[in-house]
Amino acid sequence: MDYVSVYLELKVTGEARSVRWLIDGSTSRVFSSTFSWGHPRFMGRRELEAAGFVRDDRLTIECVINVVQDPVVTAGDAPELEHPPSNILDHLAGLVDDKDTADVTFVVQGEEFPAHRAVLAMRSPVFKAELYGPLKESNARIAVDGMEPAMILHLLEAADRYDVERLKLICELMLCKSLTVDTVAATLAMADQHHCQKLKEACVEFLATSKKMEGVLESQGYRKIKLSCPSFMVDLWEIIGRKMASYPVIPKTRLGFLESEMVRSGRVEPPAQFCSTSGTNTSI
Repeated sequence: MDYVSVYLELKVTGEARSVRWLIDGSTSRVFSSTFSWGHPRFMGRRELEAAGFVRDDRLTIECVINVVQDPVVTAGDAPELEHPPSNILDHLAGLVDDKDTADVTFVVQGEEFPAHRAVLAMRSPVFKAELYGPLKESNARIAVDGMEPAMILHLLEAADRYDVERLKLICELMLCKSLTVDTVAATLAMADQHHCQKLKEACVEFLATSKKMEGVLESQGYRKIKLSCPSFMVDLWEIIGRKMASYPVIPKTRLGFLESEMVRSGRVEPPAQFCSTSGTNTSI
């Protein structure tokens, strides 16, 4: 007799690796993707056709599949343990005074400052190039020219020189908040020299709005800049002039100082935004 064979093969994807099957009450077995199960002599072909199970040359077999998922195991609640805060910042700060582990020394006018190569390279791309790049220093002593020992404390200049941008921004913020009549001129010159745009804008704003313009012009810092950087003073007063032009009312004394200082700085006429008539100052 000619028989029809029926085999089942696992074709699922994903996490499922095996299926257990149970048929006719027999013992369950594992049905995996590497094993197919079936009946080589499932039913006689004539018997199958005579029973009417075959329609349009197709045999439909109904299967009941029960998917049994693995139980979800949850870990018990872990006890809350207190742990101390990280002290890595304290350890890094301690390197400043730790001369025993220092591996590089900066020499400024004969005075020595021990430091650590790894920390310097991590914080400054300039130091990284000097200490680890193709042009790295051949010895552990680096001479720093053009600085006095006391100038190491001038963080703004140091931050700009060694490209420590965050330190530079912090210094700018602190200087912006501490501008005075005596310091604004010198601070402005430093801001221009080290490309501190925010600090420069704060100084110009202070000069344009200060009620003590006369005190600024008489300060030592202003006189020093005026003698050493006359071209800078011309640009400065033009900027201040444009700033003052945006104000609805310009005090007479401030406009008078502006005009006189621009003439002294090399600009014969004040900006076109200003004119003085009959003792009255008007913004046009």
